[in-house]
Amino acid sequence: MNSMTGYGSYELHDDDKVITVEVRTLNARYLEISFFLPPGLRSLENNIRTQVKHFFSRGKIEIFVKWKMYNFPVDMHMNKHIFNELNTIHQSYSQYLEKISFSLLLEVGALSIDFRTEDKMHAFVLQAVEIALKNCQQRRMEEGEALFRELNSLNKKLQELLSQLRENIPDVMDDLKDKLLKRYQDISEQLSHIDFDTNKMYTEIANYIIKLSVQEELLRLHEHAHHFSSSLKEKDGKYLDFLCQEMNREVNTMLAKIPSASLQLHIISMKQLIEDMREQVRNVE
Repeated sequence: MNSMTGYGSYELHDDDKVITVEVRTLNARYLEISFFLPPGLRSLENNIRTQVKHFFSRGKIEIFVKWKMYNFPVDMHMNKHIFNELNTIHQSYSQYLEKISFSLLLEVGALSIDFRTEDKMHAFVLQAVEIALKNCQQRRMEEGEALFRELNSLNKKLQELLSQLRENIPDVMDDLKDKLLKRYQDISEQLSHIDFDTNKMYTEIANYIIKLSVQEELLRLHEHAHHFSSSLKEKDGKYLDFLCQEMNREVNTMLAKIPSASLQLHIISMKQLIEDMREQVRNVE
């Protein structure tokens, strides 16, 4: 199990350059990749995207790449039109603007860089990205282990509450049946001059008790909770979220059926546990 939240970085040094890569990952329903690359390296987006897909299947992934070059061989080209326009703007608003930086000239296209040994530079960057992705993946795995322990603990608590509920429901339903029968007998005595169809009344009471039965919901919830436990290490976050939705549906049905206030409080505690599980599952890749 891996978390979708993680961070990894790496700084790769050479005699004439330094590449710094940061990888930040957050929760997302699908795989979303954002690049923050300096000019001159944006052609590597597709290569880096392929690297990311090798490590991650889901989440919002942000890739930051920074560089420092010392004597690395490059050719610079100036776009005089953009440079002159930028210079004019700066002169007109110099009191409000800072000095024009080298990075700004690259960003707006006033300057462009061609690497004389482009293949070497690209391989150097991709190597740094690969290591940063591995570091981020390791962090996501560590957080995933913590998620596994938390989800396993919550699911055990849910199963304990479910077991208690299954033990208490028969007594509650018997008590309800006795109360209905006693109520019917009291009404019959008060209205003795009216001829009640006793068999029909007993049938209506029985039908009412059957409508309140939650045995099917209990069985399905038990199966979902058991399956959730066995799926923690095998299934992805989407599947676990689906199981949480199904468990929540069964709990809501029981809340609507059971008239006992004490049991409703018990079921609400189960519902809260399922919500806590679902909150954690949203972090699972």
